[in-house]
Amino acid sequence: MTEKPTRRPRRFRPSDPRYQPEHDFAWRAKIRANAQSYLIYRWIVFFVGLTIVCLGLVLVPLPGPGWFIVILGLLIWASEFERAQQLLDFVKDRLTVWNAWVMTQNWFVRGVLGLLTFAFVLLIVWAVLRLSGSVVLLPQPYEDWMQEHLWL
Repeated sequence: MTEKPTRRPRRFRPSDPRYQPEHDFAWRAKIRANAQSYLIYRWIVFFVGLTIVCLGLVLVPLPGPGWFIVILGLLIWASEFERAQQLLDFVKDRLTVWNAWVMTQNWFVRGVLGLLTFAFVLLIVWAVLRLSGSVVLLPQPYEDWMQEHLWL
């Protein structure tokens, strides 16, 4: 008979009533023990999270993982800041509600939503290529075709 592996205890923020210092990461507990190092640590977490959130917001209109990067920045903030955890919980709830709604729709509605999303992404790619002028980096036949047919 094989034994089930024991689950590691869940880690909670110090503001959470379920928080137990012995379940915290050792390095984080050591930082929290000194008020000055804890303040510096919080500022570092704030600026790292801010940088990642801003990068994600810049990438949102472009095709790719923009919202994922924003949520990653929120996760970093949520490790130390209660407001960020509340915002992250709100985002999770909204995504759950949206996903549940989409999954209850018939295939036609889901297909239309997929096509609208695809069209939006194509529009953003076209706008970025148009505004950046990066089509000139392509070989001449491709550049000519794109300028003639896609108005780039």
